[in-house]
Amino acid sequence: MHHRRSGTPARTSVSVNSRNTNYYVCSLIVSTSLQPSQSAKRFNLDITDFATLEASGCSCQSVAQRLVLHGLFPTAPSQPRIAISINLLNFYHTLFEESCDVVHAMAQALRKFYQRRGYMLNNSRTGDEAKDPFRRSLGYAIQWHDSLRVLVDHEVDRAIAGSLSEAHDAAPSIINKSPVAIDDTPPVKKPKLARNRKCSRELQNRCPACFGGDTFGQSFHEGGDVHVAIDGNFHHRHRRSAGDSPHFYDPEYFLSKMQVDAVGERISRLRKTQPRTTTQIVPTEAIDECQRSHDAANDNKAKSNAEQFDNHGCSALVCRHGSPLLAANIDTPGEQQKYAVALIEHLFGLMPKNANIVVLYDVGCVLDRSLQLVRPLSATGSIL
Repeated sequence: MHHRRSGTPARTSVSVNSRNTNYYVCSLIVSTSLQPSQSAKRFNLDITDFATLEASGCSCQSVAQRLVLHGLFPTAPSQPRIAISINLLNFYHTLFEESCDVVHAMAQALRKFYQRRGYMLNNSRTGDEAKDPFRRSLGYAIQWHDSLRVLVDHEVDRAIAGSLSEAHDAAPSIINKSPVAIDDTPPVKKPKLARNRKCSRELQNRCPACFGGDTFGQSFHEGGDVHVAIDGNFHHRHRRSAGDSPHFYDPEYFLSKMQVDAVGERISRLRKTQPRTTTQIVPTEAIDECQRSHDAANDNKAKSNAEQFDNHGCSALVCRHGSPLLAANIDTPGEQQKYAVALIEHLFGLMPKNANIVVLYDVGCVLDRSLQLVRPLSATGSIL
């Protein structure tokens, strides 16, 4: 590719050969020429103009290490042809958190911004303007840079968890053993709320207001400890033709297919056993009518074309403040009960054993009846 500025007769070209590796980037996208030696020329596309920079590095360092040391992130683990400014990647991640703009929009916005300022990238073979020079490379860099950020976050969480554990173990040795004044005032009767342990750190991070406390055990008559809601969305689908990418990331919010299917198999086995005798708060006729009138209560009703999509939707669990907590891919024709049960069970596993969770679900009456009959949950709860 050639880069040029409109109205400027001089043209700078960057060639590719066996001894030179070239890098082209966008805004804070960089085109570099890294030599095996200790220095490298870098063509820097800043937010306002182009600049050629000299980047030095040790010959014992890999190309990726040299780029990162100079604030650039390669778009491939080995032999990258493009490097992108880490500042630009951090800006994109922050922008995505607020607006969910995809890579296509960012790449086109950068191209148009440069073009309006008179900066363009041309095809080195044809001399024509490159129509989409940044999208693919920007997408690769964002993917791997985000994976690296996740690894760093995990290391930080492990360090914090280790520090908290050490502080907890050391606490008994620093307890104040001085005598305490005796109070003759009769004690005030308070509800029995246990301080067993706190919620998992991941829940505390996702909603500190719901899960940041350390006191649990409030009864359902008093409102319970936590309110959450579950629903399925059949607009977030995955096409079969897209295939699966190589594994590079372990989802933090999504439950694995293995975990959800295990819950479904357990429910199927329990349904074949003798149902328990229960007293229904809501009449059976009303629950049956609710089940017939709601699509979500029909496990077998197809919500999308199974030939085109391998994942038909997404079932999500959110707290009362609207913060997403957990999710699961829906890979069956209908919204089966296993998704809601798997999400609830996983949530129970991240909270103290004495916690009481109020779950809101559009067909909660149908799910509650199923739970009363077969008891698939490993923890006790209430489905509203």
